Amino acid sequence: MLDLTKLKFVWGDLQDRWVYQRREERFEVASGRGVDRKFVIAADDISLVADGADTTRVVLRVTDEFGAMRTYANDPVSFTLEGPGGC
Repeated sequence: MLDLTKLKFVWGDLQDRWVYQRREERFEVASGRGVDRKFVIAADDISLVADGADTTRVVLRVTDEFGAMRTYANDPVSFTLEGPGGC
């Protein structure tokens, strides 16, 4: 009889290659370790016109060591906005 308690499975890193007409279009790697490595903040625009009507979106995300987004990262994050950026 097989003893399932002694079996261990270790996930490896996931490599995703997109090939179209024998040319590699995209290559991505996601970590199999499940470790959050970076907290990334990115704005859609790098400059704004300060006329009171310009806006942009700011995206906050947690990534693994390869920069792939950690979809189910759930640690709490809090931040404070100071200055004229708040409404």
